Amino acid sequence: MNRVSATRACAVLTLAVLLAGCWQIDDLGDLPGGPHFSEAYAINEGGDVVGYGSDADGNRAFVWRRGAGLTPLPLHAGTRACIAAGINDAGLVVGHCQTSGGGRKIAVVWSGSEVEAVQFPGRRVLSSELLAVNQAGDAVGGFREEVGRSFVVDIAFSWQYGSSQPLRGITPLPSDLAGSGMARAVGPLGWVAGHAYVTPHPPWLWNPATGRGHRVGELSAPASTSGEARGINDQRQVVGVFDGRGFVWTPAGPGEVQGTTIEIPFEPYDINNRGQVVGVQGGRAVLYDLGTERLTVLEDLPEVRRAGWRRLALARAINDRGQIAGYGVNVAGDVSGFVMTPD
Repeated sequence: MNRVSATRACAVLTLAVLLAGCWQIDDLGDLPGGPHFSEAYAINEGGDVVGYGSDADGNRAFVWRRGAGLTPLPLHAGTRACIAAGINDAGLVVGHCQTSGGGRKIAVVWSGSEVEAVQFPGRRVLSSELLAVNQAGDAVGGFREEVGRSFVVDIAFSWQYGSSQPLRGITPLPSDLAGSGMARAVGPLGWVAGHAYVTPHPPWLWNPATGRGHRVGELSAPASTSGEARGINDQRQVVGVFDGRGFVWTPAGPGEVQGTTIEIPFEPYDINNRGQVVGVQGGRAVLYDLGTERLTVLEDLPEVRRAGWRRLALARAINDRGQIAGYGVNVAGDVSGFVMTPD
């Protein structure tokens, strides 16, 4: 669908749909030679999307740009498959590749046509991955380290791309209790959201100034106190799940570790600086506005229906322009990544 038809459609829609806005939806398509499959993981402010698809040899990381389509990213030497999980506005892409033998994950970063593996000197790392990167080149993720002969620990870490510091800025992030966890999102000032591997695996926020972290997103009357933080915006608002319920945590002020938590009626994955949250509810991709408390099921929008999409399964990322990246089932019945752009 083009923008003209989407805009014209709004003139005859109900008030409820008008309030949700008008949209253009793009099918990311697929890579040549493989099954018809793609999945979007992240989007930057320019609308560039990263994720992975399949070609004749297996899973390949890609960058999608409007007008250019999917561009596969190079494999790291000795690997057979890759997934791109994050991209910043400079086009720096992070993710992981898997080795050809045992399928071990290796954290990698793509800069232009070059791919580089994160090194962990002095550590017995069994696997590693990067999940997000901010505009400063701070990338975050986790690695599994062998300690002794029969014990392994999963450690959250940040990594400064291009740093001249020793180890190129690899910084293990302590949970303050057990020293382990997974970092899933990073804000512009280096605040890191994820979860700690301490009983019972709570959502966690790490302070870049101290390297220490604290719990976020705790809701009342939980049956379980486990969860994870998945997204963070410039105001340090954090979204994630706690006790299987969605939450938004807002700090009391700049630099504060105390804040307020509200429950939202779906599983969130990302939040932008406009207070728009995306995620999934009952297997359907949704958009939620914190200011109006309006929840929009994306596949119910007329632009999506006219484009023939059978299901929009997950909205995984949103930028400050309100562009949404995710995946669903397209008109051909293929699982495919999508980008939705508001008019």
